[in-house]
Amino acid sequence: MTDEVVDGKYRGWADRVADVMSQVHPDFTYMNLAVRGKLLGQVVEDQVPVALRHITGKDTLVSFHAGANDALRPGYQPQVAIALYQEAVRLIAKSGATLMLFTVIENTGNKGRGSELWELGLQQLG
Repeated sequence: MTDEVVDGKYRGWADRVADVMSQVHPDFTYMNLAVRGKLLGQVVEDQVPVALRHITGKDTLVSFHAGANDALRPGYQPQVAIALYQEAVRLIAKSGATLMLFTVIENTGNKGRGSELWELGLQQLG
């Protein structure tokens, strides 16, 4: 929770990335559907359908990030989460949008419970 605070509200990574993109492309607009704390199933059920309604083709950039909250919960089932994540990514890609994926649970050499759980799940999937 070290995101920038503006007017008493957090400005998360999506807002900050959009700020940079708007500096490069002055006519850039965006919609942030992210809600802190959502689980992967909630993101797929509640937010992905809304995003899909706004896609106009490859000119629409959709960033997708979900799963970290799941990996940190007791009873996490990596095979279920990873399959749901992959299904959501395929659905968004099928829409024709340009897709940008973010994850904090990919093992990039940092040590942390989230990346270890996600990698374990990938290994279990074979």
